[in-house]
Amino acid sequence: MLYRIKAGGLLSRFINVDEYKEKSNQVVQSLCTAAGIFDYIKKIELSRWTHKPSEPLPEKYTEYYTILSTLCIAESQQVAIKKGFLSGMSKKALSKLCMDVCSKYRYLSGILLSPVFCDTFVMPQISSYCAFNDHLYELFAFRLIGTAAMDEYE
Repeated sequence: MLYRIKAGGLLSRFINVDEYKEKSNQVVQSLCTAAGIFDYIKKIELSRWTHKPSEPLPEKYTEYYTILSTLCIAESQQVAIKKGFLSGMSKKALSKLCMDVCSKYRYLSGILLSPVFCDTFVMPQISSYCAFNDHLYELFAFRLIGTAAMDEYE
């Protein structure tokens, strides 16, 4: 969680576009490190935990770590999309990245709303955040595809 918090702190300090372009890779690196840690916990440490508590703690479910890992990857891709847009990256490539981010948030929404997870834990803020970003990045993707088509037409 500390890497995710560090990434948020770094992101909030960027004052201008040049600073964002220059230092956004630190944010992406922190988010990817956090995703790797969550994935490691899910794959390795949960299987080693022999005396799990009987009460419903989110920390003992693999879905919890899948959510956190996928969320960190999607947010790192969002940073990369913004950097690519500011750097003049191809609109078609950006639209593909946007659709990938959209699919990650759609996947997260599915997990959060699944009966197994939803009956045990209610996470309305994360559900709303994922649903919003799902639609937002789908919109971005379609806008970029349309803009690229218009550029080719002219």
